[in-house]
Amino acid sequence: MSSDPLNEPIRLKTLLQWRREGLLTEDGFREAQKLLQPPAAWFTWLRLELALIGMALVLSGIVFFFAWNWQGMGRFEKLGLIQGALLLCVLTALKLGLRELGGRLMMLAAVVMTGVFLAVFGQIYQTGADAYQLFTGWAALTLIGVLATGFEGLWALWLVILQVGIVLFWSQVAGPAWKWTEDAALMSLAAVNLVALFVREWVNPPGSRAWLRTLLVAAVLVLFIIPALTFVFSGAGEHAYRVAYLPAWMLITAAGYLYFRFRRRDFTCVALVCANAAVFAVSVIGRGIVELDDDFAFFLLSIIVVAATAGLTVWLAHEYKSMKHLSR
Repeated sequence: MSSDPLNEPIRLKTLLQWRREGLLTEDGFREAQKLLQPPAAWFTWLRLELALIGMALVLSGIVFFFAWNWQGMGRFEKLGLIQGALLLCVLTALKLGLRELGGRLMMLAAVVMTGVFLAVFGQIYQTGADAYQLFTGWAALTLIGVLATGFEGLWALWLVILQVGIVLFWSQVAGPAWKWTEDAALMSLAAVNLVALFVREWVNPPGSRAWLRTLLVAAVLVLFIIPALTFVFSGAGEHAYRVAYLPAWMLITAAGYLYFRFRRRDFTCVALVCANAAVFAVSVIGRGIVELDDDFAFFLLSIIVVAATAGLTVWLAHEYKSMKHLSR
């Protein structure tokens, strides 16, 4: 069921359609276009990009400063400079406002400086902590700042830090000691990204910028499909929990399609879900064909790949038209 068009975000395509249908005069179209795409928007975008690049260069310079002068600095100099920079970043962020661009960038710098402080502290005092403890502690200490800003760029960085900690925990503890398999680690990462996607969809209103959503959807689909294919190709083996991988992937794929197709219409996410399903189908069919061990099998597999790609393209074109019709 289509939603009220008045509740949908206005786009340039909508204005063009209204002008073609005579619902909007030429003068009205130009005025609406100025409101939708003001000339100052380009300067705002350029300002944001330059600010991000500048912040990245400054933070890189700080890291390389400590790396270059490591031997010539005492422990109090190292820790004092880092803590001073960290405190300055936090106070500046609070002064500028955590919902303003400047405040968000300073909080981003504070998050990075927290990681630098933990690394330097561990090197100075040789705490003996494993690498996963550094990253999980880094994520825990910066969570409040990330929540306070609501900055999607900072959320993306925090998720990377957390997942690096999970991967290191698997390689250093869970894998050797608890006999966690690689697919179990992938499912853990998938669960983290899935929870992050739920939170993102719950917090952000419809029509908000969707780049983080697209990134999370892609991560969830990739992390779910690999264990599912592992189960299909290799079976459960000694791990009975692998039986749940295939139903979990099917549930995520179906739920993702229905949600982004009808609830919060996002064609990019629908395309990712459909492509994920196509990859799964081609992989399963291709595995059976390759096992025939015949030269003709590879030719047949190439035909199937081409047919699947063409079918996916046609289906997505149909979906795009249908979603465009529903948004009117």
